[in-house]
Amino acid sequence: MVADLNVVEVLDSDEEDQLPPFNAREWIGKNKKYPRHPPRELEFYCARQLRIPQEIKNAFPNQALNVAAFSRTALPAKSYALVFPAAETCFSRLTPSMDIDQTLESLKTRPLPPIKLVDELNQAARQAILDGNLSVVDSRFPSTRLSFWVIATWRWLIDMVDAREEWKAARDWVDRRRGALVAADEAAQRLLTLGWDVQLAAGERSLQFARAISDRMVTDGMMDIMITVLEKRISATRRLASRIILVQRAFMIEILKAERAEDLKDAKRPYLTALERKVKEGGVSELWFTALWEEQIHWLAFKCDFTALTLSYGDPLGMSGTPHVIIRKTLWWLQGRFNKSFRDKGNILTCGTQNDGTSCGFIATNTLAHNTLGDDIWTPSLKIHDRLHWFNLVCTGYESNNGQLECPDTGAANAELKSVAILPSHTIPKSLKRILNSPEQSPARLTSLSRILNPAPIPPAALPPPIFVARPAVANVALPLSRLLNDSTDAPVGVECLKPCTSWDGLADSEWEDTSPQWGEEMRMDVDEKSTALLMEVDVQPEPDESVAPPAKLYSIFGTQYSGKRKLDDAEAGNAAGPCKIARIEERPAKASKRKASAAGS
Repeated sequence: MVADLNVVEVLDSDEEDQLPPFNAREWIGKNKKYPRHPPRELEFYCARQLRIPQEIKNAFPNQALNVAAFSRTALPAKSYALVFPAAETCFSRLTPSMDIDQTLESLKTRPLPPIKLVDELNQAARQAILDGNLSVVDSRFPSTRLSFWVIATWRWLIDMVDAREEWKAARDWVDRRRGALVAADEAAQRLLTLGWDVQLAAGERSLQFARAISDRMVTDGMMDIMITVLEKRISATRRLASRIILVQRAFMIEILKAERAEDLKDAKRPYLTALERKVKEGGVSELWFTALWEEQIHWLAFKCDFTALTLSYGDPLGMSGTPHVIIRKTLWWLQGRFNKSFRDKGNILTCGTQNDGTSCGFIATNTLAHNTLGDDIWTPSLKIHDRLHWFNLVCTGYESNNGQLECPDTGAANAELKSVAILPSHTIPKSLKRILNSPEQSPARLTSLSRILNPAPIPPAALPPPIFVARPAVANVALPLSRLLNDSTDAPVGVECLKPCTSWDGLADSEWEDTSPQWGEEMRMDVDEKSTALLMEVDVQPEPDESVAPPAKLYSIFGTQYSGKRKLDDAEAGNAAGPCKIARIEERPAKASKRKASAAGS
């Protein structure tokens, strides 16, 4: 986000205390032009007028608010008007007509001005202050005059609305993949704790992460964050750290500043001078970097080979054009600072094949990782996994180091696996070590982990047809199967067990609450502590004559017949007959000691 339009950088209280007092009579209303290089006291005076009050900031979401909550926050609406007055006409020499509380209320209820007008107001504000203006007029509400700090507040809120929409799109992108991908489930949990725009190391902010979990191109900042991860991996590998250097976009910023070859021979460029010294004194043989080909809005990976004296790049789209400016100016630096004749080898680096218009940043990063660390090459089939992987990785590094971007090792290990968060107190099997220590994008790793973390679901057993009771006196009534199986007595199955569903209250088992089961409800069936038997078929005989002593209730489980809880011997089982016989029970693999079964009989 744009922070107070550079006002924060100006307002340094320590420096302000050392400055002479600002002489308003000398500057304000004297028909003076705002200087290109203003005195510091004038710069501070204008900055104080434009600074957003803390009371206003406190009324809107804090930057540490988690993404999930922030994406649902109500904010003012943006305006997309194409016609608006000139910025110079929006200032007044009258004092503001609204105090801070009234202004806050208007900020919450009125649409924000168009961003183009706000930016023009910011450009004109310092000159307007110098001209003696005291307030800003929103042409949509001409009867109200606002303090100058409303300009910075408008811009701040526009950025906040944009950030909310970006995070909302990212959250929706993750939600569409939850359940199907373990990494998406992990990312969804990250969004519950990650601050939406918190400060990271090296000046980056967490808002940079949002592009990773979307179908959009990543930002410059996210590219630097990913390069930081690769730098850490290389520095942890002794055989690579001494001969390979990866550099972030600061290198290309310095290179592209040059207008001619002589500009890069200047020893006053601290960053390039330090890099040159490291290459010469450290025995470095390869320098790798990514660069944005601005004409094509396309990220590329580059390699400077100090042994072969070549410069080459990898283009995942295989475009017919060439990034001439990047190549020419990089060669200026190589030849001017190392006094050797480097050659352009063109598009020869091994890289993935891009099939969209937004994955180039990830492919450029993977090109570096593949050619230096041996990672598997990027493929379109891994596109979603790659984005989720990077998001979860950088979030892990941020959360585990109190906001300092310090990402965990992710490549092949040199020795035993040191720690595994998912199994902290167990001995890690060698097979699992091989999986976790294999290159990050290895198909074998992804397939193996997918099988471990996403086992194939057990297909549900086919439900039998409804069971009907052949009884003239009580027709088409529900048979409480769980009551049958959980009954610990030897009492016969009588009419009280053949009640309609609406009359079940009195038959509820003592361990159930006093509720009336409804048709189709799932009820617990405690057949055996270790069994997950599923009742498939029941044959119910008519109730015997009450004048005859009924035999004990008989049932069969897995081929063994019981009377109540007593197991029948072979002779008894062969001659037994009773009012209710469970004809068949089938078994399926158990996952728990108790299993619910459907009491769907009728």
